[in-house]
Amino acid sequence: MGVAPTAVCRQTADQLVGTPTGIVANTNGGAGPFQVVEGTTAGPSVFIFDTEDGTIAGWAPTVDANNAITAVDNSGADGTGTNALYKGLALGGTQLYATDFRNACVEVFSNTFTHLTTFTDPALTALGYAPFGIANVNNNLFLTFAQQDGPSTTVSPDPALVMSTSSI
Repeated sequence: MGVAPTAVCRQTADQLVGTPTGIVANTNGGAGPFQVVEGTTAGPSVFIFDTEDGTIAGWAPTVDANNAITAVDNSGADGTGTNALYKGLALGGTQLYATDFRNACVEVFSNTFTHLTTFTDPALTALGYAPFGIANVNNNLFLTFAQQDGPSTTVSPDPALVMSTSSI
């Protein structure tokens, strides 16, 4: 598999610098799934990260051995995007699941990093909880929800964590 990057959160100069909160290993391999591009070079991500800054980046050592390349920018820094605050990441087959704490949903992306849909547990979000952690166990997504505090960017000082499951 090679050597993991030494500076995964340092991206190329024209990209945002993120604080990684979720990571998955892309064991699908091949030339197709979760490719990142830098200039004219493309390659499949070996590791995929999400960040509190609303970005998703892939590390492909054949593209850049030292840096992850931003594939999704939902930071809102450029006036577009959802101003996401990603906390967790899971891989399920050809789909990537990122928990967006600020917007209280799970975002679903294809293996080309194309946004497909979102979902949540409306009963929990109505009580002020938002998806936080996520794991794929035997094709079942396990989600933890944390109570939001204030502007939906921080976990409540007294966070009760709740678990929910969904089949994929």
